[in-house]
Amino acid sequence: MASVIKRGSKFQYEVSYKKKDGSYGKIRKSGFINRNTALSHANKLEENIKKGYQPEASELFFSDYFKSWMELYKKPAVTDITYRKYVTMHHNITKYFKYVTLGELDREVYQKALNKFAKTHNVTTTKQFHKFMKSCLRYAFEDRVILKDPTFRAVVSGANVAKPADEKYLNLADFKRLIAETSKRLSIEYASHYAILIAALTGCRFSEVLGLTWENIDYNQKSLRVEKTWSYKLGGGFAPTKNKEKRTIDIDDTLIKLFKDYHILQKENNVLCDSIIYKDLSSNAVNKTLKSIQSTLDINNPITFHGLRHTHASVLLYNKIDLMIVSERLGHKNYSVTQDTYSHIIDELRTKQRPEVQSVLENLIL
Repeated sequence: MASVIKRGSKFQYEVSYKKKDGSYGKIRKSGFINRNTALSHANKLEENIKKGYQPEASELFFSDYFKSWMELYKKPAVTDITYRKYVTMHHNITKYFKYVTLGELDREVYQKALNKFAKTHNVTTTKQFHKFMKSCLRYAFEDRVILKDPTFRAVVSGANVAKPADEKYLNLADFKRLIAETSKRLSIEYASHYAILIAALTGCRFSEVLGLTWENIDYNQKSLRVEKTWSYKLGGGFAPTKNKEKRTIDIDDTLIKLFKDYHILQKENNVLCDSIIYKDLSSNAVNKTLKSIQSTLDINNPITFHGLRHTHASVLLYNKIDLMIVSERLGHKNYSVTQDTYSHIIDELRTKQRPEVQSVLENLIL
C-alpha cells in the first residue's frame, strides 16, 4: 500500500514491493505539487509492479545489462565473428552511457548520448549502434525491466566522415573493367583472382567464398549453395553462415564456365579457393591482389574485397532488381538490413523513377 507524506511545500510517495529473493524494498519519489498527484503516480507504480515491473533491475547500469543480454541471447545464436560486433558495441555503451542506470535511461539521456556518438561517426555506423541498443532495450521493455522504451523515435544522424574502404563501391564501368582484367589473370597458382571474381558475381562475403566446396555448385540448375563459411579470423575450420541460414544463389553462364574450367585444374582439394600449395587465402593477400588490379586500371577510389559485395548489390539495385531478391541473394537477416545499408541508392532510384510512376498513372486515363 502506498503512503504519501508532505515534505516542505511538496509531497512524497513511498511504495513497498517484494523482490525476487523474497526481501522487501522501498521506492520513494518526491516533488509533487499536491497529495492527489503523488498518490496517482504511486498507484500507477504499484499497478506496474503487479504486472511484472522490476524496480530493483532499474538500478542496473545499462552497460552491465547489455553485457548480460548479449551473453545470454546473442552468443549462442550468432557466429563468433558477429559476436565480436556485440563486444565492440558493449565497449561503446560503456563509454557513452558511463554510470547510466536503466532507471535513468530516458529518451533525453539516450538521444544526447546518441548525438555525441554521431559527432565522430558516420550515419551508417551510428545507425548500427542505435540498432544494437534498440534490440537490447526492447527485451528490457518486454520483460518489464523498464517501463518506457528510450529509443522510441530517436533521431539518428552522423558526421561527414569518409566511408571506410569496405563500404565503398565501384561504378558500373569500373566494375566491368575490374571483372575483365581479373579474368585475364586467372591462374591455378593464384586462387585470389578466383575469389575476387566469385565475390564480384555473387555478392558473397569473403568467409563464404572461402567456405565454398565443389558440392555447393549445381551446374544443371546454374546455382550456388551458400551453407557454410571458413573461419579465417579464428584459425580456420568450417563454420555456419553469418545468420546461420543457408541460401541458394542463381549464377550466370560466365561463372558456370569459370567453375568448370577451374574444377578441371584444381583437383587436389574439395575447397574451391584453396591454393595449390594448400595454404588458406588470407584477407590481406586477396586485398593486396585486388588493390594491384585496381591500380593497373587507374581506379581512383579503390575498394576492398568487401566492397565487391557492395558493388554487386548496387549494380543489381540500379538495374531495378527487386529489393527482396537482392536481400535474399546477399543473405541478409531481413529486408530492412538491405534497405538500411543501401538507403542512399534506394533514395536515388526513387527520385529517378518518379517520372515513370507519373507516366504509368497518366496511361491509366482514357
